[in-house]
Amino acid sequence: MFLRGPRNADHERLDAFMSQHVETLERAFGPSGSTQLYYQISTGIAIQQEARWDELIDWMDEQRGRYVEVFRRIEARENVGTD
Repeated sequence: MFLRGPRNADHERLDAFMSQHVETLERAFGPSGSTQLYYQISTGIAIQQEARWDELIDWMDEQRGRYVEVFRRIEARENVGTD
């Protein structure tokens, strides 16, 4: 799993956003290793291992939840004082 901008999007806009939140993102996911794919994480389960798909789906759901929670915190901080 990883973060990236929309397909064929200019990466400058996403780079600017990510740089504003680098401390929060690195605390949650570790350092980002690429300018194209941000905060990439992986599991040792290959997509071709059909017998492990349930396990892979559980892992993906857990990781998605991590990403969602981090961005909820970021969004909450950005919205402080806007109402």
